[in-house]
Amino acid sequence: MIGSYGHRLIPFLLVLGLFLNGAGDVTAGDGFERTGDIAVGQGPGQMLLGDSLYVCLGEEDAIGVIDSVDRTRVDKIQVGDVPVAMSLLPGGRKMAVACFGSDQVQLLDLTSGRVIQTAAVSDGPRSMALLPRSGLLLVSCYFGGKVDILDVHSLKSVASIEADVGLHHVLATPDEKRAFVMDSSRDRMLVIDLASRQIEKVLTADDGLGVGQWDMKLTPDGRTLVVSNWSSNTLTLIDTGKALVLGQIETGGKGAAPLGLGPRGQLALVGHSEDDSVSLIDLREGRLLGQRNIGRFPFSAAAISPDGRFGLVTNDNARSVSVMQLSPFKEVGRVTTGRIPRTILFQNDSSRAYVANTQGNTISILEPVRREPDSH
Repeated sequence: MIGSYGHRLIPFLLVLGLFLNGAGDVTAGDGFERTGDIAVGQGPGQMLLGDSLYVCLGEEDAIGVIDSVDRTRVDKIQVGDVPVAMSLLPGGRKMAVACFGSDQVQLLDLTSGRVIQTAAVSDGPRSMALLPRSGLLLVSCYFGGKVDILDVHSLKSVASIEADVGLHHVLATPDEKRAFVMDSSRDRMLVIDLASRQIEKVLTADDGLGVGQWDMKLTPDGRTLVVSNWSSNTLTLIDTGKALVLGQIETGGKGAAPLGLGPRGQLALVGHSEDDSVSLIDLREGRLLGQRNIGRFPFSAAAISPDGRFGLVTNDNARSVSVMQLSPFKEVGRVTTGRIPRTILFQNDSSRAYVANTQGNTISILEPVRREPDSH
């Protein structure tokens, strides 16, 4: 069961209504294998790494805190209804949490494990972007159609930017000059000038934006915003300094959805939910490097390891994650997970990856493996 709040999540969690089947077989080769599972609680979603591993537990209105040494130990901090997004404040001792169901942002003291501040925001806070130097927090509100700006330390309102219903992801450039907000209901991208706290530009298909925007990531240098487009099967590249669309890259598949970027910002890994494939894209050269068939319905998450060697893609309808070697590009493993593998998180040294299984109520632990070639 999705839970009593499920009807509010349908616009952007379509995957939760799918039927599930078994996973594919693991193939031979270097890559990752599952070494354990953590029973974390109901509805695990977004994850963050700090002193501990943190996970939003949307079905039980809590943040799960997994001990970094004893991974069987899971503490919980009760928060508002349906936590969907987290941001760690500088120093890692406090955390901001967006609670989609109760229209709140809460500030947690992670040392004491309690909520210390609560602020009401517009209806359906979905995504957050922290500006550490400015001390501000941007909150995109899906149903309220606003971007609320809060002082991250006091949670007092600084500004509220009017837009339209359907606001999804929000990302801010590292220089904190601009923020980009995906308006998924209208196929447009809002560009916010953070100095004036106003919308300076709205990018649409007339500006070269793709159709059916689904996921977006900033390159590590913050100069390029990469957007996957489910309907047009392309990646849109946006120059963040000029707020201009640089162009489109064909992904080669159908239903371009989850997007992962390499550590140097040159490679993109894109899952295709409509033809069960994944593509590797060279963003600098603007070309498709390869496309491979993987498991059923790669829809929710794709990620490239920090060392740039491997990629992971969730096969939502097969309870598995495909392990992709990037050079040469091929699938080297298909690791069984729990029901609806939804989010992926790598440790910074690539020594471990975590997969949150939303309907399996677990986090799967994946670790590198090197298999000796068969001598026969």
